[in-house]
Amino acid sequence: MRNNFLIKNFISVLIPSVLSLSIYFLSLHFKYLESKDAIFSILGLCIFCFGMNILYAYYNNKAEFTGLMLIGTITKLLLALFAVFLYSYIFPYYFKYFSFQLVVYYVLFTIFELKYLLNLISTKKR
Repeated sequence: MRNNFLIKNFISVLIPSVLSLSIYFLSLHFKYLESKDAIFSILGLCIFCFGMNILYAYYNNKAEFTGLMLIGTITKLLLALFAVFLYSYIFPYYFKYFSFQLVVYYVLFTIFELKYLLNLISTKKR
């Protein structure tokens, strides 16, 4: 059962990673969307989502599951906002390109994370 969730965890991170990388490489062809540092936001989201999905699977049957979901979602949002503010301070010219791409990647990873969580919850009820 745990092995099945590990595979689903990997898939729930792999699909948005591939989609995000596709968007990233496509954006490199357009001067008004180019942000060479956006690859780091994809890497950060991959690592964070993979780690949180492992925690979600581990605490699936515990009473703290809802609190962990809330903390994970808020932490991911705060880290994304911190990355945007830090990037706007260090590279103000490229800020709008980076922030646009980060929001797109954030939405992609959140969609697939929610799909994974719904799968965990439905399995928990069985």
